[in-house]
Amino acid sequence: HQNIGVALGDISRYGEAIARQEKALAMFEKIPDTERDQATCHQEIGQQLIMMARYEEGMARYEKALSMRQQIKGPERDQASCHLAIGVALTDMARDEEGMARYEKALSMYQQIKGTVRDQATCHVNIGVALPNMSRYEDAIARYGIRTPMISDDDRNMSAAFNTLGKGMHEDTPGHAFVLMSHGKV
Repeated sequence: HQNIGVALGDISRYGEAIARQEKALAMFEKIPDTERDQATCHQEIGQQLIMMARYEEGMARYEKALSMRQQIKGPERDQASCHLAIGVALTDMARDEEGMARYEKALSMYQQIKGTVRDQATCHVNIGVALPNMSRYEDAIARYGIRTPMISDDDRNMSAAFNTLGKGMHEDTPGHAFVLMSHGKV
């Protein structure tokens, strides 16, 4: 059930994916020493709920997975992944300060784990999104050494004009970045 749930989630059949993960979870709960598997089910269910914009429910599942992984001394990478996913949900709900705290926690954990450069980069990307969302442009510029002028598109007018809304990760978000150019130069 668990692997079928993952496959269903991969093809955006979230409700069916959740049902399969719930069945797998119920089975694992009857078997001793399957806390890791149970935590994975909670994480997968959380992911599907967040994809359905059911953020509070999704975050609760990630929190449950995180708690279980901490109790069983689960892999820190999995714990960091929970923090990152909760951060994404919080940012999607415009709770950017809370999201930032989760991104920072995940980044700190990933930095202690070999082979997590891609995960660290994902944290930096999410921090890079959250800072401008909070109008903390100077922090973003300082943190990432941005030297090119940036345009904020808070009202989405520019994104709409260039027909780029929904081309990113979510329906109402830009799928691009704007850089000021003059005569072919930044």
